[in-house]
Amino acid sequence: MKTIAFVNQKGGAGKSTLCQELAVCADLEGKKVAILDHDEQGSITQWGKDRDKETPVIIPVKGKPLSEFIALANEKNYDFVFIDTAGKDSPSSYEAMEQADLCLVPLRARKKDIYPARVNIEASMKLGKDLIFVLNHCPPRLRRDLAEKANSLGSYGTLCPVRIGNRVTFQDADDEGEGAIEHNPSDKAALEIQELWKWVKQFIRKTNPTL
Repeated sequence: MKTIAFVNQKGGAGKSTLCQELAVCADLEGKKVAILDHDEQGSITQWGKDRDKETPVIIPVKGKPLSEFIALANEKNYDFVFIDTAGKDSPSSYEAMEQADLCLVPLRARKKDIYPARVNIEASMKLGKDLIFVLNHCPPRLRRDLAEKANSLGSYGTLCPVRIGNRVTFQDADDEGEGAIEHNPSDKAALEIQELWKWVKQFIRKTNPTL
């Protein structure tokens, strides 16, 4: 089982969207997938209620430590567990980073969003966790100064080469309880998400070739 946490102490970066989108990709591949909703806003829990499918399984994290939910998922032989976290500096975010095998940090391509990533960097260094930065809500062309700032994050983790655009399809799919690949498989949003998932899987297989 591989556990992936989506973390960023700044709200609006797209953690919940990328979490549910990648979970859908894994589910459509026939993997056994669970999403642990560790965000008190419960965005993914609501998204799950809007779905007409029972998978991926969505579990609100309430009443006991996150580690117990992960242990139970492991006992039930899940292939992937995705953890959504709150968009703020909170104990739940650190708990998710501590329990995860891999941490994805979605970032908007803006100075005010790239700079706060240092909080995740400091936490990951203390915990010894792999950190992957994903540029999200990107414009068609990224300014050179922003690209340079984003590239500097590679000194603290891995900057994913796949950028996710600011696509209306993501919102439309979310409203319908779907992933972009389910809502419109030929749309750029769906193609970008599939490319991101392909890259994440390649990263994971460096340490776990069976997944």
